[in-house]
Amino acid sequence: MITIKGNTAINCGTLLKMDAPHTANVVIEDNRGFNLSGELINLTVFVDPGKLNSFLAEVKPHMQDLKGEQLAAFQSIVETLSNPAAPDKSGALAQLAEFGKSVASGVLATAIATFLG
Repeated sequence: MITIKGNTAINCGTLLKMDAPHTANVVIEDNRGFNLSGELINLTVFVDPGKLNSFLAEVKPHMQDLKGEQLAAFQSIVETLSNPAAPDKSGALAQLAEFGKSVASGVLATAIATFLG
């Protein structure tokens, strides 16, 4: 667990800039900033390419269960997660979590939940 709590920054740029893997449990609370020229906390969430490849290999056989909008939505999420030009994956991971809740395939939902940690 990564906890960033109770910090105060005054007259500075960014207090903290960090990268965290998508499986990290990050808690950010009670931080304050005054007269900042940057962000208080800049957190970039990344996906380990090896874990992503394993996940994709696991779900590929079950993608045939998806049709139409579900398939298009899943492919869009996977493209974003795989795209190195999009360094922060938090939005796509949130979409994947919501997708996992709505998908009818129990195997696919379990694979998504396992990948997300």
